[in-house]
Amino acid sequence: MFQLKKRKHCGAMESANHLKNGAGSKSRMSRRNYGILSLLLSLLIFVVGMASTSCGGGDDEEEKYLTASPTNIHFDAEGETSNRDVYISTNISFNSLSIFPSESWCKPVADNLLKKISVNVEKNTTTSLRNAVIVISWHDFYERIYVEQEGIANGGGSDNPDGEGPCEYSEPPYSAPHPIQAVQNGNTIVLSWNDVANAASYNIYKGSMGHYVGTTYRTQYTDNNPNTGSNCYWVKAANCAGESDLYSNMKCCDFSIGGNNEPDKETIPSAPTGVTAKKSSGNGIEISWNKVTEATGYKIYRSSSANGSYSFLGSITYNRSYGYDNAPLSGDNYYKITSYNDVGESAKSSYAYYNYSSGGNQGPGGNQGGGTPQKLATPTNLKASSGSSFVQISFNTVSLAYQYELYRATSANGYYSKVSATGGSSGTMYTLTDSNPRSGTSYYKVKAIPLSSLNLTESDLSSYVSVTR
Repeated sequence: MFQLKKRKHCGAMESANHLKNGAGSKSRMSRRNYGILSLLLSLLIFVVGMASTSCGGGDDEEEKYLTASPTNIHFDAEGETSNRDVYISTNISFNSLSIFPSESWCKPVADNLLKKISVNVEKNTTTSLRNAVIVISWHDFYERIYVEQEGIANGGGSDNPDGEGPCEYSEPPYSAPHPIQAVQNGNTIVLSWNDVANAASYNIYKGSMGHYVGTTYRTQYTDNNPNTGSNCYWVKAANCAGESDLYSNMKCCDFSIGGNNEPDKETIPSAPTGVTAKKSSGNGIEISWNKVTEATGYKIYRSSSANGSYSFLGSITYNRSYGYDNAPLSGDNYYKITSYNDVGESAKSSYAYYNYSSGGNQGPGGNQGGGTPQKLATPTNLKASSGSSFVQISFNTVSLAYQYELYRATSANGYYSKVSATGGSSGTMYTLTDSNPRSGTSYYKVKAIPLSSLNLTESDLSSYVSVTR
C-alpha cells in the first residue's frame, strides 16, 4: 500500500488567532482604529488561507492509499469467455485513476460504482504462454496486476486450480525449484525446472532486486519481453497455503536479437560431498561420492597424507558417482574429488581415507580403513532473540567446527530449510543472524560444518528453538 502524508500548516494560523483574540479584547478602541484592525485581520486571514494551501494542509488530513486484490490472474487459451474481477480499495476518487494494460489483448474495464476492474482477454491463438501487466495509477500511487494466459498447445484448457473450497495444503512447499535452466528461443527466453513436491504453481522473479514478473502452473515459463543483454531469474514454488521460503538458484541468460537459441552459460559446479573409500573386489580401492547437479564429470586426486600434496589420478567423463584406484599406495591413501563442466572445475572435496596395507585397520585419527568420517558434535544450548527486522540464534560453539548453518521451519516438526545467515563468536558462544525473518512463529535449528581438510562430516541438526515476531 502506498501512502502520502501532507505537510503541516506553516504556522501562520496560530498567529492569526492570537491577533484576532487580541483585537477582541480592546473594548475601548476607537471605531477608526477598530476598522483598520479589522481590515488588517481580514488580510491576515486571507494570507493564512493561501499559506495553508501552499503548505499542503493539516496533520488531520486523511492519508491516501491504493490497493488491489487479486494481483495475479490466470486465463486459459479461450480467455475471452470469462472475466476476472480485481477489487480496488482506495480513498482516491475512483474516476481519477488511470488504468492501462501493457498488451492490447488484455482488456480491463473499470466499474466506478463497485470500485472494481473486470479483466478480459482475447483468445490466444498461438502456442506460447503470454503475459501482460495492468497498471492502476494516480500521481505517485500505483498497483500492478499481472495477467497470464495459456497457449493453445495445451488444448485450450487450463490446469490452474480455481481455489474453490478449503486449501488442500497445510503448509507452503518445502523446497525451491531446481535446477533452473534459461534458453533463448527466438525473441523470447524460456525457463524450465524440475517439479517441486506440494507445489501447485510457480512465481517468477527477475532482475537483481527480484521483481515479480508472473506465475505459471507448469514447470516452464516464457519471458516474451527480455532485455537485450543479461536477464537473470529466480523461481519460487507456491500453493494455496503460500509461497516457499527459498528461492531457486539464480539463472541468467544473455539475450541478443537474432540469437542462435543456445543455452545460457553454466556455472562452475560445487565440490562433491559424501566421499568414501573402500577396498574394491579386485586389488584396488573404490572411491564414491554424491552426484553434483550440473556436473559433467569428476576428477580423482590422491595423497599419502591428509594435508599433503594431492596428485591427479584420472577423470570420470560422465556423471557417475564412483571410480577406482587400481594401483593404490601400499600404506595410507587419501582421496579428494572435484566436479567439472564446460565452465570450470570445483574446489576439492573433503578427503576419504583407506590404509591398503592394514586392509581396514585403524588409520590416522582413529578412523577405520574404510574411511568413514566422524561426525562433529551437535550444537547445544540454543537461545533465540529478535528485533524489528532480524532474529538471532545463539548456541555453544562446537570443537573443530569451521562454520555453522541456520535452518528454519514453520512448525516444530516441519521441514527445516537452510536460510542465509551471518555469524560471529563471543567466547564459548556463537550467534547466527537471520536478517530476513518470517512473521509469526518460526522454529530454528543449527548445524556445525567442519573444515574441508579434516576427515569429519557435518553434525546432525540441533534441537529446535522457537521465536515469535
